[in-house]
Amino acid sequence: MKNFFHNLFSIRLSNRFYTFSGGFIFLFVTAFLFEPLYQFVMALFIIWIVYLAYDVYMLFKYSIPISANRKSSYSKLSNGDDNEFSVFIHNLAGIPLKITFFEDFPCQLQIRDQSWEFVLEPGKSKFIDYSIRPVSRGIYLFGNLHFLIQRKYGFIRRHYETDAQREMACYPSFIRLRQFEFLAIHNRLHEMGIKRIRKIGRSTEFEQIKEYVQGDDIRVINWKATARTKKLMVNHYVDEKSQPVYAVLDMGRTMYLPFNGITLLGCALNATFVFSHIAWVKSDKPGVIAFEKDIAFHIPALNKGDQLYKIQEQLYKAQTAFEESSYYFLYKNIRKHVRQRSLMILFTNIEYYITLQRKIKYLQRINKFHRLVVVVFQNTELKKLIDADAETTYDIYKQAIAIQFENQKRKIIQELSRHGIITIYTAPEHLTVNVINKYLELKARNLF
Repeated sequence: MKNFFHNLFSIRLSNRFYTFSGGFIFLFVTAFLFEPLYQFVMALFIIWIVYLAYDVYMLFKYSIPISANRKSSYSKLSNGDDNEFSVFIHNLAGIPLKITFFEDFPCQLQIRDQSWEFVLEPGKSKFIDYSIRPVSRGIYLFGNLHFLIQRKYGFIRRHYETDAQREMACYPSFIRLRQFEFLAIHNRLHEMGIKRIRKIGRSTEFEQIKEYVQGDDIRVINWKATARTKKLMVNHYVDEKSQPVYAVLDMGRTMYLPFNGITLLGCALNATFVFSHIAWVKSDKPGVIAFEKDIAFHIPALNKGDQLYKIQEQLYKAQTAFEESSYYFLYKNIRKHVRQRSLMILFTNIEYYITLQRKIKYLQRINKFHRLVVVVFQNTELKKLIDADAETTYDIYKQAIAIQFENQKRKIIQELSRHGIITIYTAPEHLTVNVINKYLELKARNLF
């Protein structure tokens, strides 16, 4: 009895059913006016009812008409990236099926209008590929896979679903990180926008003596080793290692501004994860400091084996109320806990010159003991407004205000430079690449 009611409530009527129903209503009205047609119309109607019964029987003849499962490339989601998914569908029924597939996307994505329609022959399979782009961290719940199945020329649909509920945590952008890893292995980082930095002078940390190859600097030829081996030998130097580098995250209200669906803080978290990994690859010691009205968390710069895992987990768990940030507590924490001179890249969003004046004294003091780099975000919407053609007086007013805000940013950068603080002025979409470029540039020139 339970299965009967379950099957009954899973019946859906197709558009073809409503079309034929309308047709029969018209025929019965016509038969009422022309009585000789009534017997013929009634016969057609009975045949149609019998066909509908047969349609229902064939749809529910197979208790499990199709099998389906969802697969993803990774066990977790990458924030701000396109995450690829694939749904495998196999027809277990002995008849061709016209299938409409609905994915139960997590509520955070607000996708409610996407479906796929196709015909699947008996014993055949099909893959449905799609991608989703989450823009916030947290737990994403995927529901069951839903199907509306009907015979190829049927009138009745059957709602069928397969158990595929799954929770996936959304972490800072690890897909972008793996893209950097792959290109770094094949020496193709320039494809991601990473510049080739020309070293000023040479590194002073000796590594080994090796045989000369074309392109080596002749100034580092080791003549004693050359005489001993009767081969041209050169000293090999490497970049200085184990330098502490910190990503300093401002988690205050100014970082709540959205860009392409993701907040500036989300962009900064993604860039921090990739930057920390690159610093680790370069044998430096990555660390993270996050602050708001107080210090949110502090991961000391270390080169232990689980350092990147600690950073990833802490960035995933990072929570903020987007309140006013306290640079006093940031400076106090750095002076107390960071004793060794370090490179500190501060991810913040300073919109007004008067705001900078309240913060500059703390930035100066941090820069006195460490190499401070301040990231200043470019407002891409203002840039579009400035570059657009002004056609009306109202457009001119808007463009003038946009230019005024842009000039504020330029003034902020000039003021930071005047105090010896390095700045990175970047659009959010280029944040990761520009931060890594600046880090590699400073490292190549031994500026921290």
